[in-house]
Amino acid sequence: MVLLQLQHGQLVPSLHAEALNPQIDFENSPFKVQQVLTDWERPTLSVNGQDREFPRIAGVSSFGAGGANAHIIIQEYATPGTKSPSIMINDRFPALIVLSAKTEDRLRVKVNDLITHIRTNALTDHDLADLAYTLQVGREAMEERLAVIVTTMSELMGKLTAYYEGKPEIDALYTGTTRQHKEALSFLKDDVTFQETTIEQWMGQGKFGKLVGLWVNGLDVNWDNLYRDEKPGRISLPTYPFARERYWMSEPVAVAGQTVPGAGRLHPLLHENTSDLNEQRY
Repeated sequence: MVLLQLQHGQLVPSLHAEALNPQIDFENSPFKVQQVLTDWERPTLSVNGQDREFPRIAGVSSFGAGGANAHIIIQEYATPGTKSPSIMINDRFPALIVLSAKTEDRLRVKVNDLITHIRTNALTDHDLADLAYTLQVGREAMEERLAVIVTTMSELMGKLTAYYEGKPEIDALYTGTTRQHKEALSFLKDDVTFQETTIEQWMGQGKFGKLVGLWVNGLDVNWDNLYRDEKPGRISLPTYPFARERYWMSEPVAVAGQTVPGAGRLHPLLHENTSDLNEQRY
C-alpha cells in the first residue's frame, strides 16, 4: 500500500477511521489520521536560503504480541532527468530483445505483457537500449526462450505482435527451448575459450543472429560484454506472468452418509483428521 501511494503521490484514507478516538488530542499533536484522499506533497525545506524539495519518505512497522518486531524506512525513487541515450541503437548495433519463461504459454503471455507495457507507457526509440539491457541482465533466463533483433521500437512492436498472433517466419525473431539442446550445449558453458573468444568475436563482428540463435537454445551469454565503458540503464518492466492455477483440494467428502464439500480437511498438506479415542491420525 505504501509503495502504491509513493507511486501515485497520494495518501489514501485509513480503514475504519471515520470516527476518531475522543481521548486523543490530534489537533495539538504532530500526528494525524488520514481520513480523505489527498495529494502527498513532498517536504520542502530551506537550504542555504533556498527552498529545496526532498523525496517522500514512509515508515512501515510490523507489530507482534511482544511489541514492534520490525520497522522499515521507504523512500521514493528519484527519477533521473531526461538525457540523451548513452547507447545509440542503429543497423550496426541493434537492440537484442530477449524473453524467456517456464512454458510456451507463459512466454506468449509475457510477450503480450511487454506489448501492453510499451503501449501504455508510450516507450520510444529513446528507451530501446534500456529496455533491451533490462531484459538481458535483469531477468532470469528460463527454458522457453524468444529473441528478436530490432533497431526501432515500432519494429519491436510489430514483430512481437506478429509472434503473439501466431504468424510464421518473422524476420530476425528466434525461438527455442533449452530442453532439447541442454546436453548438446553443456560443453560450451565450460569452454572458457569459446565464451571469452568466440562470443566476443561475434559481438565485435556484429554476428548477432548467431549469438541469439544459440542463446534461445540454452547458451549462457554475458550480455555485459556487448557494451564497453558505458552501459544502458535499467527501467521498470513487467515481471513474470505466473499461471493463475489453484491447487486447493475441493473434492466433496462423505460425512455421516452425506456429501459435504471440503468437510474433514484441515489443510491441503494435512488432508483429513482421522483421529479416534485411541490415537491421533492425520
